[in-house]
Formats: sequence, C-alpha cells, structure tokens
Amino acid sequence: EVTFRWAHKARAGSMHEDSSKITAYRIIVRKSGKGGVVWDSKEINVDEKEGVPDSVDWGEGKSTAQVGQVLEWQVQVWDAKGKASSSTWTKFALGPEGESDWKGGWIVHPSDMNTFDRKGKDSLDECGLWKQRRPLPLFRAQITPSDLSLDEGDEISSALLVMSGLGSFRASFDGVPLTTSGPIDPPFTDYSKRVSHRGFDVTPFLSGGEKSHVIGVTLGSGWWDHRPVSGMAKPKLLPRGPATVIAQVMITYSSGKTRVVGQTGGDNMWQVSRGHIRESDLFTGEMVDLSVLHEMDGWDTSTGWSDNTALTSGGADPYKE
Repeated sequence: EVTFRWAHKARAGSMHEDSSKITAYRIIVRKSGKGGVVWDSKEINVDEKEGVPDSVDWGEGKSTAQVGQVLEWQVQVWDAKGKASSSTWTKFALGPEGESDWKGGWIVHPSDMNTFDRKGKDSLDECGLWKQRRPLPLFRAQITPSDLSLDEGDEISSALLVMSGLGSFRASFDGVPLTTSGPIDPPFTDYSKRVSHRGFDVTPFLSGGEKSHVIGVTLGSGWWDHRPVSGMAKPKLLPRGPATVIAQVMITYSSGKTRVVGQTGGDNMWQVSRGHIRESDLFTGEMVDLSVLHEMDGWDTSTGWSDNTALTSGGADPYKE
C-alpha cells in the first residue's frame, strides 16, 4: 500500500481568505529522473464539509509500477481563487512486498556461527564466547558490467539497494556512505516477529558507463549481539545471534525489465573480514582500531577490490585463541 500525505501553507503574496481554503488537489507520480508518468489522479474537487483529506491512497495505475522501482511524486493544490500551486518533486521507492521479492539471504562471518552459545542456561542473556566474535565483521560484494548487461537501446531507469543488518549496519556504495539515519539502523523491533530494512537509491552510481561497483556493509552490535550486561538493563528475553546482513540491488530498465544483482547468499561472491570496529556497544559506545581503519582504507571501492575470498583482517586478532 502506498499512501500520500502533505501539508500546505499560504502562497507568498496571497490573501488570507484565498489561501485558507483548498478547493481541489492533484497527485502525479512519475519515474525517477523526469521519467514518464505512472499515475495521475487528475484534479479532484474538495468537499466543502469534509475538507482536504488527511491522506490519499494510490489509486488506479499502481499496477504499472514495479517492485524495486524508484519514483517521484508531486501534489498540486488550488486555493479559493482557483490559483494552483505545486510542490517540489519528492522521491520514494517501492520496496519488496513479500518474501518472494527477496532474492538475497542472511549471511554471517563463518566463525561467528560456531562461537554463539545456544545451549547454556543463560544463553538468552549472554554468551561466554562473545569476545571471539570481535572485531565486528565487514561485508562487501562486487557488481561487474556483465551483471548489468543491457539489451541494445536499453538503459537503467532506476536502481534500489535494499538492506538490513543485525544488530546494526552502515551501508556504502563505491566508498560513499549511504546510511544517514544515525548509528542504530535498522530501528529496534522485536526481531522474533519483524525486522526493518532500508532502501537506498543507487541509480547515479550505475549511470556512469561500464565499470565495476562495490557494496560495503559495516556491522554493529545493536540489541542483537551486544556486550553481556548485568543489573537492571539485562535483556534476557530479547532474541540474540551473531552479526548478520541481507542485501540486494533491484534494477529497473527503461524497457520495463527488472533484475536483481549483488544479492547476499547463494553462489554470489560476498566477502567478509574482521574490520576496524573492536566493539559497538549500546551503553559504552564504539571502539575503533585506527591502525586497522587506515590499513583497510578503500576496502569498499573498486580500486581496493581483491578477488581473495576474504578481506585483509588488518593484523592478528587479540581475542582469537
């Protein structure tokens, strides 16, 4: 379901009696980048008694949009004098609607599965092998020109990177940070019932000709694999597990064809390594090894790419026994 909401204000120079009343509105949805119109509500008169609706659902025409497509929308309103005003174009995307839309699978650092204690009586509270899963892992994958091969005359209309990571994640594309919502992403939920994902418009990265691209993921602990704690903040009943990530890039072409590339799991060559974050704790903050950070500079770019099955770990792991 897609629902549109907006707030309007008086147009500069308008009279109060004119701007205090909206007589009609119109919603237009188009493909991102000044593409063709996907849906046009046409001008809809506002009922004088009911006033402007709080929200408007996407009506007829939604079926012409693709899951994974990046779109833009605009609202137009008419005041009491019949003068129209238009908003700027605002970008949004149609993310995966169901499990069948996810081609990627959850992946973890191989050794982390073996160091997670599920058997102890306090396994819901803390894990005695917690330190062996530190430093936290980094993940990356390469998208090659062959992954993006086009039919003659076709071009990429939009590309949407969808991702989630437990406990928390930061995404990058070709070394450019994408995550802007703070250190705790995705938002905290009851992981046994629901995990949130986030979408990033990576169309500009893929519009620069035939070259390779790199997806990078830096993981944190969040509420998923945090430092064992005691006292009042003892989250015994929260589900736990090793740091894990799921991702894919959903591409829509100008011809209407779609493709998923760079998905986690399966035969896709995602690489993993211990990174520069020694700890990422909700209560005591983040501990970063700056020497490792410097040594791994460019790890999430095509110039820093290596076909090794693992990234350089940046030195010996002091927690490894």
